[in-house]
Amino acid sequence: QKLRNIAKEYNFSYLATKSRRISTALNIAIRGHKNAKWIYKVDDDIFLTGNFLKKLKNTYKNVERNEIWSPGMVIPVQNINSYTYYLFLNTLGLKEKFTKIFGRIRVGTNSSIIKSNGKAAIWIWKNSLPLNIVSETFYRKNRNMVDVCPFRCSINAALIKRDLWSRMGGFNASFPGQLEADEISLTRQILIFDVLQIVVSLETFVGHFSYASQENVVKKFFDKNKHLFKEN
Repeated sequence: QKLRNIAKEYNFSYLATKSRRISTALNIAIRGHKNAKWIYKVDDDIFLTGNFLKKLKNTYKNVERNEIWSPGMVIPVQNINSYTYYLFLNTLGLKEKFTKIFGRIRVGTNSSIIKSNGKAAIWIWKNSLPLNIVSETFYRKNRNMVDVCPFRCSINAALIKRDLWSRMGGFNASFPGQLEADEISLTRQILIFDVLQIVVSLETFVGHFSYASQENVVKKFFDKNKHLFKEN
């Protein structure tokens, strides 16, 4: 009911399914916008920054025109992400400090400290604020720069083209309540069937609240520091 009220207040569309088939809701929403050529997928635990939509689309178009890669999806740098947290640390010159406190930096693995350690997530968040100021640093340092993620990664903030969604027959809706069903079906289409790339827009930065295992710890930090998340 809370989400319904928020949607009503801001004149958003709201769609829910009794069986928690998230992919089904996504597919219905996309089919309802028949003329949309671009699809932005943004989850409710993402903190967006200025010009997020514009930056991602500009990156996609620039890569198509000028780079060696063939993008299937473009994602931003997220602070709490099993791959892009490394890019976050690298851009801000924080790799050495992070390593001294938390140990070896590893990406794309369930043993990665960023996926399991709440203290690491809070440390990252402390270095992510104010979000829009940090976002400006990424834009200034990494203008028109990209990276390529070599494995399946989170799609809680991503841009794809409609024709990709059509080729895969929509997001996989066969797993009720399966939060990763959309991610699995999309990245499988990109990496295996179409042999395209997951491109990271290094000039685009957003905040990701946390992984599930860290949620309670990060929420306590958020509740105590809400003023740090409020920007003009």
